[in-house]
Amino acid sequence: MKFCPNCGSPIEEHHKFCGNCGASLTAPKVEEAQRKSILDTSNNEYQLQYQTTSPVRQIPMVKNQKSPGLAALLAFLFGPFGFLYVSLKDFFITLLVGIGFSVITLGYGVFILWIVWPIWGYEAAKKWNEKNIPKG
Repeated sequence: MKFCPNCGSPIEEHHKFCGNCGASLTAPKVEEAQRKSILDTSNNEYQLQYQTTSPVRQIPMVKNQKSPGLAALLAFLFGPFGFLYVSLKDFFITLLVGIGFSVITLGYGVFILWIVWPIWGYEAAKKWNEKNIPKG
């Protein structure tokens, strides 16, 4: 049985990540963990505890960029449902606008919105990218 070099939890040989802390078990180690045995007085068994001398590495989370062209195509093909590609907020806004505009125009507004939705989808994807993707 192996132990996690990050938290010391017991892990099985074939695991690639620790089930307790999520640390990668296949990544190259920056510094080897130091082991020290401590006597557990309650049941007289030795337990291994690990102390790491290296700081925990932080992995930056990067969101995927949304394609404005794909957003426009999906909005053209599926109307408001194409906005699910961009965000749930945009989906609900376009769905409510579409229902409201269609009711007011007795259904003819859908033809106008079918032209507006791809443009709206294109701009929504560009705005999403500017807001969520770091530059540089």
